[in-house]
Amino acid sequence: MSSRLSAISLAAFCGLVILYFLNRLWDHISYSIKTKKYKCGPLKTYPHWDPIWGIDFVLSMSRAFKEHRWLSWMEETWAAQGTKTFKARFLGMRMVYSSEMENMKAMSTSQWEEFVLEPIRVDNGVATPFTGKGVSTADGEFWHYSRGIIKPYFERQAFANVARLKPFTDKMLDLIPTNGDTFDMQVLTRRWFLDTSTEFLFGKSRDCLTYPEREDVMLAMVDIMRGARVRLTMSKFMFLHRDPKWYESIRFVHDFMNEYIDQAYDELHQRKEQGEKFVDKPERTDLLWDMVQKIPSEDRILLRDQITAVWVPSNETTSIHISNAIYQLARHPDAWEKLQKEVLDLGDEELTFSKLRGMKYMNWVINETHRTIPNGIQMIRVAAHDTTLPRGGGPDGKQPIFCAKGDIVHCNRYLMHRDPDYWGEDAAEFRPERWDGLRPLWHFVPFGGGPRICPAHILVATETAYVLTRFCQKFKGIEARDERGYVPVMRVGPSSLNGVKIAVTPR
Repeated sequence: MSSRLSAISLAAFCGLVILYFLNRLWDHISYSIKTKKYKCGPLKTYPHWDPIWGIDFVLSMSRAFKEHRWLSWMEETWAAQGTKTFKARFLGMRMVYSSEMENMKAMSTSQWEEFVLEPIRVDNGVATPFTGKGVSTADGEFWHYSRGIIKPYFERQAFANVARLKPFTDKMLDLIPTNGDTFDMQVLTRRWFLDTSTEFLFGKSRDCLTYPEREDVMLAMVDIMRGARVRLTMSKFMFLHRDPKWYESIRFVHDFMNEYIDQAYDELHQRKEQGEKFVDKPERTDLLWDMVQKIPSEDRILLRDQITAVWVPSNETTSIHISNAIYQLARHPDAWEKLQKEVLDLGDEELTFSKLRGMKYMNWVINETHRTIPNGIQMIRVAAHDTTLPRGGGPDGKQPIFCAKGDIVHCNRYLMHRDPDYWGEDAAEFRPERWDGLRPLWHFVPFGGGPRICPAHILVATETAYVLTRFCQKFKGIEARDERGYVPVMRVGPSSLNGVKIAVTPR
């Protein structure tokens, strides 16, 4: 009896294997037929030794992540293909990898509704139970709903509230040693960002510049992002994911957020009940307070999802961008001197939004930092139905390419930002002066573009300019103290594995 069951099991297994390979064969034939039907050129294929599952590609990428050389791995992999666009298998799924400006433009503007996010941000459960639908994860009507809640607030605060940064920046600058000792600017900007972002989001600062142990919530967010990246890589095998620390970090961050959310709804209820008795209490300007007035209290998880959809993409990105700019300035004394001059020319003028946005060299430094070390390495979307993209096909890569429904497309900002075809032979160098008179098109999109452009892009630029200006006003000299250089460790974007070790000279 047992031998008969074994024979049946073996036959069933062999049948499933045959069906799978027949499905792969039909997918290949169908893809080729549709490529011709849509008048597209053939797309170069990564030279797999495992063309079915793409295990070789997965292992190569995973090893690069583990060894903190993912950025150089991308440069090497694209160079080896000899093209800006190619396709590869990743655990059986077809992926399209492109550093073509025209593809970025199409996916961001004219075809933005054809390339969607929800299947790889929500439907696959990669971030469950941490978060659900929000402005950075949803599509369609729900995305419009989330965007309508978030965007007006960010636009208003970016212009109106520069003064809120002063006490946090004062505290951070006061913690910098002025006796020539080496310190890590990346740590200080990380704590600064947690303090400013918690006040901005929840109306109350975490105050971890004073109490460093309170950055535990930021470290928990890092664990959550790490786990989500692992789950995304596991793809169809996500059900095998076992990471108690990941779930523990989720519970910790949820508890942290729930406390603020409950307090906000309680305060809203009290204000409505007491009316004019609350008139002397300062009006709150944080995002949470704005949202509790739009989302009913019975939908608290929905509200939390809206905030995590903002907090996750911005987690550490502003602080890392600021520390990356300081990393570059410490290694480029000419740029530091020019920035110093522009800042000192301001004198004692108040640092308003318009004043910061009008600083020409400051904006060059900010743009060049985004270009050389972008926070968002790539834009990833899924083809909602059979469609095309304008570049990458044929022998010269100039013909359109076919994207089948379900294909995952990666548009690589990092490579576009360093492409000599777009930036010249010195594309890998940090040179703010290149921005003099430059009006880049879709090869420079640090915050994306089109309808889904990051709602906080103006806010990030304003905060960065404010901190760098205050830093220049307080210190006349800056010296790099880390000989190991920039080793990118991946979080939301790259940050320096070794920190940003510098020393300063006070005025």
